[in-house]
This record gives sequence, structure tokens and C-alpha cells, in this order.
Amino acid sequence: MVANESPVRMVAADVPGQGRMYYLVNSQRDFLTEVKEFLDWKAVTRRAPATVKAYCFRLSWYYRFLTQRNVNVFEATPSDLTEFVIWLCNPYRDVDSITPIYQPSPLTATSVNLILQAVGSLYHFLVRRGRLAESPVVYVDVPRGNGLKKVTS
Repeated sequence: MVANESPVRMVAADVPGQGRMYYLVNSQRDFLTEVKEFLDWKAVTRRAPATVKAYCFRLSWYYRFLTQRNVNVFEATPSDLTEFVIWLCNPYRDVDSITPIYQPSPLTATSVNLILQAVGSLYHFLVRRGRLAESPVVYVDVPRGNGLKKVTS
């Protein structure tokens, strides 16, 4: 098994007035500016430190995907996000070759949804801040439970 090493990493930083914060850095150890601004905003709007850390961790999945696909966060399309969901659901997402002893690392549906929610929040933030004209995240209303007809044979 040869795993792709992601040049995007999560790091901790002690920030005066905010305590320990978590950020994403690139292979040159520079902050990913848009993520830093987003996480700082989350902290300033009184989100719990554990919540901000969770956002950072969840966004690291998205940036791993973007890096593997060589896609810039500001140029991602709805199609890229569809591919991201497929990638998240693939337990072999980070493996170049599979050996018989390799154990996949599946994500639960809840984890995938939380990751997608963090990505959607990031894009919503970027649009509100004028850094992006529109979000590539497309929301679709899906009927739930009682709205569906029961099919009888």
C-alpha cells in the first residue's frame, strides 16, 4: 500500500485572546488564508473551541480532495462537489494500490454529511465576504418520510 501524503495539514496555534486554535496549512506551512479567516470568524462569533476544531478537521477532508484533483477552492464546481461526495464514500480514497492486508477506512453517512455541512459553511462565508461570486454548493430539497407515498403491491 502506498498512501498519498496530503500537503494540507491541520496545525494547532496558541492565539492571544482566543486560546488554542486549529488551522490548515499547505506544504510550505503557510496558512490557507480563506480557511484561517473562516475559522477565526467562527471563533469570534463565540463558537466553542471544540466546534472550531471540528470545522477545521472536516475541511481538511475537502482540501485533501482538492489537492489530489489539483482543483483550487475558488474554482470548484458543483460537479467537483459531486465527485467529492463519491470520493468521501470510497474507503480506498487515499490508496494508490491496494494490498490484501489493507483495511479500508469508511466514513459513516453522518460523517459525510458533517463534512459537507462544513464545506457549505465555508463557501457561504466566502460569498458573504465577497471572495466568491457564488457558491458551488447546490442544495436540493428532498422529500422526507411522510411526504412519500407508500407503494403497495
